[in-house]
Amino acid sequence: MSKTIRTFSQYFHPYKEKASINLYSLINEIISFYKKTLSSIEIRFHINCDNKNIETIGFKEEYKEVILIILNNAYDAFKQMNTKNKNITCTISTIGNKPFLSIENNGKKIDENDINKVFEPYYSTKNQNENDGMGLYIAKMIIEDSMNKEITIKNTKDGVRFTIIG
Repeated sequence: MSKTIRTFSQYFHPYKEKASINLYSLINEIISFYKKTLSSIEIRFHINCDNKNIETIGFKEEYKEVILIILNNAYDAFKQMNTKNKNITCTISTIGNKPFLSIENNGKKIDENDINKVFEPYYSTKNQNENDGMGLYIAKMIIEDSMNKEITIKNTKDGVRFTIIG
């Protein structure tokens, strides 16, 4: 646990400067890195983006970490299921003048009793031997506390959607 805290303490260093992040480029960079993992269990990744110039202000490495946490959660959900058409869809857009990024998968939905708890520390819907329940908690801290944005989760008709606004 102390290793995890040390690793993530750099994310909250007060002297870092926020920078402009192109969301389309960031998603492509992450997918090129993560593609082999996704394809190992036949997950297809799609990007919906009307404007490839949408940018947000924040810390690029931390933003990447949040997206990887979300993708890892989708990957784990797909590993638990026997779904033939495994899809992750990333949508980049704007709501008003705010950047909007959603990552949706058609894997396992989250029980309604659990969905409001997934951002709590040490809470996990997975086997406790496989997960410490810190990933989504850290993602929320990075997005909301460090970058002053909003992250939400919602069950959809076919799976789960994470949304980052700001």
